[in-house]
Amino acid sequence: AVRFAQGGDALRINLWRSAAAIFLRDPLTGSGPGTWVQLKVVTSPPGAANLILPHAHDLYVQALSELGIVGAVALVLLAAAVARRLWQGVVRGGLGALPVIAGLAAFLGQSVVDNVVNLPFVCVILAVLVGWVDAGLDGAGSSGEDRFLGQHAGPASVPVQVRSASRRLGLVVVAAALAGMVATAPLVLRTDAAVLAQVRGNAADPLDPDGALTAYEEALRLDPGVTLYSIQRARELARLEIGRAHV
Repeated sequence: AVRFAQGGDALRINLWRSAAAIFLRDPLTGSGPGTWVQLKVVTSPPGAANLILPHAHDLYVQALSELGIVGAVALVLLAAAVARRLWQGVVRGGLGALPVIAGLAAFLGQSVVDNVVNLPFVCVILAVLVGWVDAGLDGAGSSGEDRFLGQHAGPASVPVQVRSASRRLGLVVVAAALAGMVATAPLVLRTDAAVLAQVRGNAADPLDPDGALTAYEEALRLDPGVTLYSIQRARELARLEIGRAHV
């Protein structure tokens, strides 16, 4: 609420207008995944602050601008398939599916004013929640005694070999996840350091373009694959050139 009271509503509306302009350029297939941040610069509404932001602060309008009608239809079909599986979990008496549905509904609502699917850990959490419900459905039998998510006929009905194999598989998955976290820790730390450098550049004194340029160059050195850092560096270089030309 504080962010909206400080002008966040007007900012978001301008971002959405930019996304709409991008969509209208190619409504069928969109501009392509990940292109909103570059194209937003030239589609900012007249008179609006042309801020450089990593996403449009709305999952739906950004997806529509980047993927077009074809991508939107594909996403609707995916959402319908996921909703059908979640509903099956509820119908089979699995109360464990209800918190998942509530969490996903909250995420969908939050996505109206934000877009956090660019964060890998968010996508992993969503996939794990849906996969947990889906796995519970696949493991349920067809008899009336079967129940969803933990309410089943009892451990005696499951062969010892199957339970042992399931435990081993679970340990392997957990070990692989921990190994992946350790292996990616240096990358995560470097990426976070780049973000902090970018934040320093954003907070730099407007009268000190050299300080902002140094910060953006550090961010680009730490994470050279982020187009946003390149754009911000180019902006500061342009400001320096303009300043020198007026001296």
